[in-house]
Amino acid sequence: LAMLPWDMQKLALARWHGLLRQGGRVITSVRVHHGAGPEPVGFDEQQTQAFQDKTLRLAQASQENLDMPAETLAEGARRYIEHRRRKRRLHSSLDEIRGLFANAGFDSINLLPIGQNRPDDNPSVPNRKNKSERVNIIAHRP
Repeated sequence: LAMLPWDMQKLALARWHGLLRQGGRVITSVRVHHGAGPEPVGFDEQQTQAFQDKTLRLAQASQENLDMPAETLAEGARRYIEHRRRKRRLHSSLDEIRGLFANAGFDSINLLPIGQNRPDDNPSVPNRKNKSERVNIIAHRP
């Protein structure tokens, strides 16, 4: 869901709702960036390089457990971040997520935190100091 442009997310939810039978459920996950504003954010070159460097260090430290060179993983990390460099709006609250699903016609919208959420390890939070957490969403079509 978060990979879609903001205006397309509503259309995707409406489509999911339309595809489900009555009583069906959609299960997905999203990262919530508590307190994020409406302005789009993205990665700059310095952040991209820092992520690639961190990936290389971690991969080199575990090279004996990997099936590919650490440099290959680091280059993959760079491609991942470059793909994510486009500016996008972040989900800012659990209520916002509930509202998106409710407006698409879902009810009984459950948001469940996923495991240990550590924003310091999250490459999808450029320039964000706010807490973020990943949540599973289970929404019911009445």
